[in-house]
Amino acid sequence: MSVVDATGLDSFRAYLTNILSIYENGPFPTTIPSYDGPSDPHTDNILRAVGSLARRMHKAEQTLAVAAAAKNDRPHASTSGGNVAERLSVDLEQDVQMSDGETALPAELESSILPTAAPSENGMSATEELGLLKAQISDVARVCNAVKRGDFSQKISVPVEDEAMVQLKDTVNSMVVHLQHVALGLTLAGTQACIDGKLGGQALVLDVDGAWRDLVGIVNNLLAHLTSLVRSVARVTKSVALGDMSKQIDGNGRGEFADLKTTVNGMVVRLRAVQGELSRVTSEVGSRGAFSDQAYVPEMEGVWLELVRNVNRMCVSLTNQVRSIASVTTAVAGGDLTRKVDIHLEGEMAALKTSINSLVDQLAIRIAAERLRDSPGMQEMTSETVLIAP
Repeated sequence: MSVVDATGLDSFRAYLTNILSIYENGPFPTTIPSYDGPSDPHTDNILRAVGSLARRMHKAEQTLAVAAAAKNDRPHASTSGGNVAERLSVDLEQDVQMSDGETALPAELESSILPTAAPSENGMSATEELGLLKAQISDVARVCNAVKRGDFSQKISVPVEDEAMVQLKDTVNSMVVHLQHVALGLTLAGTQACIDGKLGGQALVLDVDGAWRDLVGIVNNLLAHLTSLVRSVARVTKSVALGDMSKQIDGNGRGEFADLKTTVNGMVVRLRAVQGELSRVTSEVGSRGAFSDQAYVPEMEGVWLELVRNVNRMCVSLTNQVRSIASVTTAVAGGDLTRKVDIHLEGEMAALKTSINSLVDQLAIRIAAERLRDSPGMQEMTSETVLIAP
């Protein structure tokens, strides 16, 4: 016996709804379609009960037809009619064997005409039994149609006495209860995970087998994978926010989960590369004085590329400024007061440029004054000035 999956269950529902609609609308056909899809104990019980209903419908409708014919042609009834009636009564109490493709009819019902309708074994007339069967089938069809629409609040409520109908009623009502529990469990788990954001929950549905257990298991696996992925992403992004670039998303994933994992891990790798390269360059420039160094991070795009370029521009600008100031101070130290800082600077570096250039100018003036004072002509003028003084 095969296990009914979700697709097989939909096909069985469609088959059952079609058969019950045939029974409800009437007249009852001589053959009914056979079901050759996946089955399980529930579907087998339902098919047996439907088969019993089919046999009873055959017998009841044929009895009514024979009774009507006997009423219209009573003078022509033969003395052997009573024997046929007895045989019909016996047939009504026996099961009619059903083949795989169609429902068989009793030979007497196809070839004999009865003068009167024999009562059934429960004391009901054929008309009453047929009416009860139609009411029962209508109620079963109503519940099956409600289940097909996703309404699990309906149940078979019509009273039944026949063993097959009791079994069918209990089986269908039990199926509806199981579907209701499955729907409630899955809805609750989905709501907690997707709407309330409470990850880690599982759908709990008791006493389910076959396709329903597989469905619950699939949903729970989905929730577990989703929980693991979201928590991994949260753990990694929190680490990045705290400056820790060593964390990555672990585990296996497929489809878009794999794409998300690859994207986040790739982002962490690039951030780690940018952070490492910028730290190296700033250390080289700021601590070791290697002003010619540049940051290089391959395959950078967008804001990360702009960040690397801006750092490199800062290093170049700082290198030019420091080297220009160094060349001037080196020249001053060598006695060359003709050099000045001539590059364009801003902010505090501009103030430093002004201070250095002013210092060079003052040094040049002082040295020129000292040289002038020490010259021979300046010394003679100083001596004459002393002699003339009173």
